[in-house]
Amino acid sequence: MLVLDGERTNRTLKAVVRGLKSFDPAVRIPAVILTNITRRQAEKLSKSLSEEVEVIGAVPRSDKVAEAFSYRHLGLTPVGERGDAESLAEVIERYVLPYIDLDALLRIAKDVEPLEPPPAAAEVEGPPTKCRVGVVADRAFTFYYPEVLEEAAAAGEAVLVNSLRDSSIPDVDLLIIGGGFPEVLAEELERNRPFRSALAQFAERGGRIYAECGGLMYLTSSIIVGGEEYEMVGVIEGHSVMLKKPVGKGYAWGRVVGETPIAPLGAELKGHEFHYSKLILKERVKAVIKLERGVGIGEGRDGIVKWNTHAQYLHLHPYTYNVVRAVCGSPARAR
Repeated sequence: MLVLDGERTNRTLKAVVRGLKSFDPAVRIPAVILTNITRRQAEKLSKSLSEEVEVIGAVPRSDKVAEAFSYRHLGLTPVGERGDAESLAEVIERYVLPYIDLDALLRIAKDVEPLEPPPAAAEVEGPPTKCRVGVVADRAFTFYYPEVLEEAAAAGEAVLVNSLRDSSIPDVDLLIIGGGFPEVLAEELERNRPFRSALAQFAERGGRIYAECGGLMYLTSSIIVGGEEYEMVGVIEGHSVMLKKPVGKGYAWGRVVGETPIAPLGAELKGHEFHYSKLILKERVKAVIKLERGVGIGEGRDGIVKWNTHAQYLHLHPYTYNVVRAVCGSPARAR
């Protein structure tokens, strides 16, 4: 389903649709939903595009919709930060759904061919275990694939941790700190000194930590954003500096070339990176991933390892590499 922003355009969208249809003939584009347009535009565009594709919706321009779907440098503002999930649903119900032919949408959805499941990632050898996995999930750290949480639960028990409210680290075998917006909530993160101190002690005692992007930034000494510096955990001695343009963006991959608690030597790690920050390190670090594509922490490397902590800019999906199973072993089978 193709969704096109119709603001300040008319017949050009016909060329866009035709171009997308011919760009990859294996991808079928059955219909289009237009957004952000006037009623007059909707009439003209629907008539023009009908020669190329079925038009099943024309959502009019709306300040309410624009406000509800506001975004910042990394995408939409998370609902958790706004705290207005109900009002968001109300905006969709009132200003979006009435302008989409839902019957046509369902008809098209039922007509698609079944998708082949993705190839299974290589299983990590090891005896069945029961692992307690902590996941830092709050307004500052929200970038998680659902499968990460599913794998944490399958390993034994998933324990949700809040870096903004909690004062201690629970008894866990592995602590995951995902991506998010620590730079936006840096002041709140700085204020929770007890949690930052507990996390630093957990790392120093050899607790196993896996951190991605925002989690990596949180583990540095400080985050610098807009000329202001905010104290962070300090496991990695250095600063995370926010810039105005992306530093790393897109698919990235590489191989493990040094010892790390999350992967054996030679393991291939595939994922993506999208960050506006760079690291200014104050210590010599061990970077264990040699990137074939991507920016990472710089100079073709990613994956900082210190004690039993592994922190990187690379975001991984369990289908490409399963960190939980690599650390915890195979999940215990139900008896």
